[in-house]
Amino acid sequence: MFRMKRNYLILMMMTALVVVSLLAIPKTQANGDTDQILKNMQSAARNIKTLSANLSQDKKLSIGGHERYNGTVIIQRGTQGSEKAIVHYTNGQHVSVVGNLITLYNERTKQAIITTRQKQANDKPEFNFIATPFRSTAELKQQFDINHVGDEDGMAKLELTPKNPRLQKSTIWVDRGNWLPTRFKVMEKTGDVSVFTLSNLQPNVSVNASTFKINWPSDTAIIKK
Repeated sequence: MFRMKRNYLILMMMTALVVVSLLAIPKTQANGDTDQILKNMQSAARNIKTLSANLSQDKKLSIGGHERYNGTVIIQRGTQGSEKAIVHYTNGQHVSVVGNLITLYNERTKQAIITTRQKQANDKPEFNFIATPFRSTAELKQQFDINHVGDEDGMAKLELTPKNPRLQKSTIWVDRGNWLPTRFKVMEKTGDVSVFTLSNLQPNVSVNASTFKINWPSDTAIIKK
C-alpha cells in the first residue's frame, strides 16, 4: 500500500518545495504583470525565514472521483539546496525534505522510504519537477514559460508551461494581500489533477533540527531508494 503511494506522496511534497523556492525567488526577466508579481513576491519573502501552514490537497482522478488529504506543513528557507520542509498528514503519513534528502513514513504500515530529490527526478523524468524548486530562476525559466494569466479569487494566477513534454504543466496562485503563493495545481500525465492549498500561514515560527525529523518505532522497516 505504501509503495503504491510513494510517488503520490512525493507529489504532495512538491507543494512545500514550491513554496520554499518562490519565497526565495530572485529578480527575473519577465514581461508586464508577471515581472511585477515576481518582484512583489521577492520583496515579501525577504523577512520570512520560516513558514507554517495548514495544507489540503484535492486530487481529481481521471477515472472519476476525488481523493482528499489534509495536514500541516513547516518550511525553513536556506541557501539553494539546503531548504527544509516537513508535512504531517492527518491519515498518519509524513514527508520530510532536508536539502536533497526525502523521507516518507507511513504509521499504518510502519514503513519508511528514504530517497533523494535527484534520484527520483532521474529515475522518473515525469517527476523531474521535484528538483525544480532548488534551481535558479534562470534554470527554471529554461524549462518553463511563466505567465500571469489573470486574477482569480483575489489572487494572481501564474501558469508554468513546460518546454519539455516530460514535465508537468502547473499553476500557482499568489495572494495579492501578502504576495505569498497559497495554491498550486499540477496536471499529471495520467490525467489526474492535484490542487494543493495553503491556509493559516504563520511566518517566522520557531524551529530547530528536530522539527524536520520524523520519529518512528524501532520495528519500522526502512527502505532506501
